[in-house]
Amino acid sequence: MFPVIQQGKWLRWCKQQALSVESAVFALDTCYYGLGWRTRPGTLLLTETELIHHSYSWRDTFYAMFEPSIRVVLPLSDIAQATIHKPRLGRRWLHSLPDAFLRIVTRRGEIHNLVLQRKGGEFLDALRRRGVLVDDERDAEPGAPPNAAPPHR
Repeated sequence: MFPVIQQGKWLRWCKQQALSVESAVFALDTCYYGLGWRTRPGTLLLTETELIHHSYSWRDTFYAMFEPSIRVVLPLSDIAQATIHKPRLGRRWLHSLPDAFLRIVTRRGEIHNLVLQRKGGEFLDALRRRGVLVDDERDAEPGAPPNAAPPHR
């Protein structure tokens, strides 16, 4: 998948939104928030204390047509678990075969879905280094419980 905003425009946009790309431990210009038809393209930042997804508006990129810009901030201390999963082929095709689908669950039970077009492994490593529990369901046996260990090969 390709970025939905040009690199130079993204950096200017982040500065206008008070998003410090330079001090982030992870930054990605194209990450979708949510699943399905109302998926919002935006930028994803991970700082030492927060996970931030700030969606683009229709003024920023054609890919956000008819959508307002929304900022979602999750303190890392509020995240109970992050799970990377592999949805069915139809959903993967709908999202142009992204690098990673991630479900974030907060301690209050809120669910936040992220679709990373690139750098999924880097993002997961950055989350783990900040103490977030990350499960990987992509290699689990069919019918196995969600947190089951991948099969030995």
